[in-house]
Amino acid sequence: MSRVLLIKNANLYDPDPKGIRDILIVDEKVFSVAEHIDPPELSVPVEVVSADGKTVIPGYVDQHVHVLHGFLPCMRKCVML
Repeated sequence: MSRVLLIKNANLYDPDPKGIRDILIVDEKVFSVAEHIDPPELSVPVEVVSADGKTVIPGYVDQHVHVLHGFLPCMRKCVML
């Protein structure tokens, strides 16, 4: 079963600023981007979310991650041996 998500009024960057846009996502893939998209009439439910002008950056991955923090207790234990 497909999952359909419509994000309304998102401040879109892709990677350049695109302004306020609606984003239609089908099965976790961007299907359409436009200034205005009406919820489609489909046989599956369409989840509509209002972004209220919040920033949306598709494909963005937060590079500021402290991976070692979870491993510090193990590292200290291993170093002490």
